[in-house]
Amino acid sequence: MLGGDGTVNAALAFGGQSPNPSTATTCTEEYDGSSWSAGGAMNIAAKCVAGGGSQNAAYSAAGYPTKTNSEEYNGSSWSAGGSLNVGRGNHGAAGTQNAGLIFGGEANNVGSSCTEEYDGSSWSVGGALITATAFTAGSGTQNAGLKYGGGYPSGHTCTEEYNGTAWASGGALSEARWALTGAGTQNDSLAMGGNNPGVEKYNGTSWSTTTALSTNRYGLTRAGVGSGGSLAVAGSSPSLSNLTEAFSEQEVCTGTYKCNLAGVWSAGGAMIIARRLAGGAGIQNAAFVAGGYTDTQVANTEEYNGSSWSAGGNLAQLRSSLAGAGTQNAGLAFGGNFPGNDHADETEEYDGSSWSNGGALITGRQGLGGYGLQDAALAFSGWCGSNRTCTEEYNGSAWSAGGALIGAADGIGGFGTQNAGTRVGGATPGGQVSVVEEYNGSTWASATAIPTVNANMGNAGTQNAGLVFGGDTADDGTCSYDGTSWTVENSLITGRNGLPQNCMGTQDAALAAGGRNPSLVSCTEEYNKECVFFNYQGCLRCLEGTTTSL
Repeated sequence: MLGGDGTVNAALAFGGQSPNPSTATTCTEEYDGSSWSAGGAMNIAAKCVAGGGSQNAAYSAAGYPTKTNSEEYNGSSWSAGGSLNVGRGNHGAAGTQNAGLIFGGEANNVGSSCTEEYDGSSWSVGGALITATAFTAGSGTQNAGLKYGGGYPSGHTCTEEYNGTAWASGGALSEARWALTGAGTQNDSLAMGGNNPGVEKYNGTSWSTTTALSTNRYGLTRAGVGSGGSLAVAGSSPSLSNLTEAFSEQEVCTGTYKCNLAGVWSAGGAMIIARRLAGGAGIQNAAFVAGGYTDTQVANTEEYNGSSWSAGGNLAQLRSSLAGAGTQNAGLAFGGNFPGNDHADETEEYDGSSWSNGGALITGRQGLGGYGLQDAALAFSGWCGSNRTCTEEYNGSAWSAGGALIGAADGIGGFGTQNAGTRVGGATPGGQVSVVEEYNGSTWASATAIPTVNANMGNAGTQNAGLVFGGDTADDGTCSYDGTSWTVENSLITGRNGLPQNCMGTQDAALAAGGRNPSLVSCTEEYNKECVFFNYQGCLRCLEGTTTSL
């Protein structure tokens, strides 16, 4: 029973028991999408452990029988983190290194209901689970978490959803299970393995069964982004296993006619302050927007919970044309302009209530692109004098130079992570462009151009599942990207430009907030994909999951 996190192409596995079930290990391994390699050893051997984050910014917490320690991984080595309030093992986990969440587990051979939240240095007690349980699984973020399954020796179907304060009942699993694993977000998660071989996916309301693992295992770990792509790693079946499987979905149709996944925009709650050129990040039901421009630059922050906006902590420095990254409880704002400084280099970090100073950009700029996590962010391009191709990478405290863009621009858009990102469009002295480039963590490479030249648009998703919408040219247009080609999707209800130029949501669950058309707007729209049937003979199932041994 080991811990794990990351993505399908950048996963991390740590701790566990091998080969003797009574012996814990310090072993760490990293996965690049095709093979595993050794990483830095943990400081304290741990089994029945869980954690979260990314391959280069992970956390590990607790372990069997009642460990209280936590550790943080920087991509090469582990260091000590804060101590938990309640020792435990066989617990669930979610979130990131600077906004972690653990819940349930075994404490002194008794199931626990305790929830704890991590801010990157210390743990605090959160809202208790409705049902105390161990051998459970989790996914999502610190303020939009999901817990499912658990129990021993008989599993249960219980699902609970966390809003950053309290847990509420969600849809029940189709089959009871314990010692399972999971991956994804609160509205798009997978439950895999355990004492039951099935795989189920959650849409924010209910679970449905899909393709089972090829080899059932319990005590396994995971990495991934949800039903769109996840890994099931190692575990016991019943002996210890080193098997890795990938889960993905593909369109499956029967009959003469085909069905498509069509994205539809719908109205959400209005912003408190209408603004444009703000920074922002997060997911559809847990996002933030900071700064921006009304008739002058502002410092206000607002947080979205999936239905309405509420006031958050103000930026230390009012500004507009800035970039954002991270999550609602572990956000980042950088660059921009403010009175007297058109090329700001200030970086600020958000903990869900207040902003604090971070490391300054090497090159101050406005109209830049940005995305990633609070401790693994990417800043690129922007209006910064003669050098409009510069890229910088943030590690949680300082920025360092990355590979230069091929094409200079500002008002640039994009989506992805620090090591797998996409740049889209932008404005140059000659006008808007349709240029698209992809970043691999060190260099940019040309990719398929977007159908319409554009700048100052909204963005969501990952490098192989991205979404752009609005902008200077196609102000209500929406386009999706699969890593190779672009598809024109349904338009925004209200066309606009000056949207936050940072990732807000996923390709299937995006968020558009604020902007200008032609005056400032406060309206929010939510993008969700739904299955559209051409007639009754169309698709029986739009998506079918498949698992592949790697």
